[in-house]
Amino acid sequence: MWTFLLRIQLDSGIHLYMTSRTLRGPLVSVDIDGTVADTVLHIIQFLERRFNLDTKPADYPNFDFSKIPFLEDNPAIQAELRMRLRDPRFYADIPVVAGAEKAIAALIDAYTVKFISSRPQPTWQMTGMWLAKHFPRALALLDPQEQFAYYTERKAAYIHKLRPVAVIEDNPDRVHEIANRRIPVFKVGNRYQRSLPRQTNFRYVHEVKDVYEAAQRLLKYKGINLPDLVEARQVAGHKEI
Repeated sequence: MWTFLLRIQLDSGIHLYMTSRTLRGPLVSVDIDGTVADTVLHIIQFLERRFNLDTKPADYPNFDFSKIPFLEDNPAIQAELRMRLRDPRFYADIPVVAGAEKAIAALIDAYTVKFISSRPQPTWQMTGMWLAKHFPRALALLDPQEQFAYYTERKAAYIHKLRPVAVIEDNPDRVHEIANRRIPVFKVGNRYQRSLPRQTNFRYVHEVKDVYEAAQRLLKYKGINLPDLVEARQVAGHKEI
C-alpha cells in the first residue's frame, strides 16, 4: 500500500492540495471545505470568540471566506480573518461534517478517494495531518516533499483530466464547471443560498443533503447498502440528540 501528497498550483494563484490512497476502484474526487470539513462553523466560532460576533451559516454566501459581505465595513476584522485563514494552526481543529468520517470509510471499500481543495500553500501540511486524523483508512501522511507536481489548469480542468466517475462538491461555481465537462457531480447542501447558473448541464448534477448521502448513492451503484446516518448511529449504540 502507498499513498502520496500532490501539490497543484492554479493559474489564479490559488493552490490546490490533493491526497490519494492506493488505487482499489473507480475514482471519486471529494472537496474538503464545506464537504467533509465544517469550515464555516469554525469561522463562526472564531468570530464569536474573538470579536463577540453572532453570525449564522447563511451569512457566508461566498466561497472566498476572506470576502464575507457582512465584514465589508469592518476591514480590521476582515484582515485578521484573512490572516487566520492562511495560518496552518487555524485548520488543525476544524470540525468534521456530521457523517463524513463514516461516509469516506465506506466509500474507500469500493472506490479510490481523492481529496481536492483550494486551500493556500501554507496550510498543506496541516491539511494532510487533519485528513490523516479523521480519515485514517483513506491515506497515510507522507512528507509533502516526497512527491509533488505543478499544474496550471483551474480546478475543474484538472478534475476533468483525472476522469473520476463522480465528484462531491459544495461550491455552486465548481459544480457548474464540473457538470459542464460532463462529469457526474454530487452537489452537497445549500449553504451558499443561491442556485446553479441556468447554463449548468443539470443532467450531470445530483442534489444531496451531505457527503453521507452522496456516499449512499455511490455505494448503491455497487450494490452496497449504507444505512441512513441516524440508523447507523443507533446501531452503533449512540443516542440521537
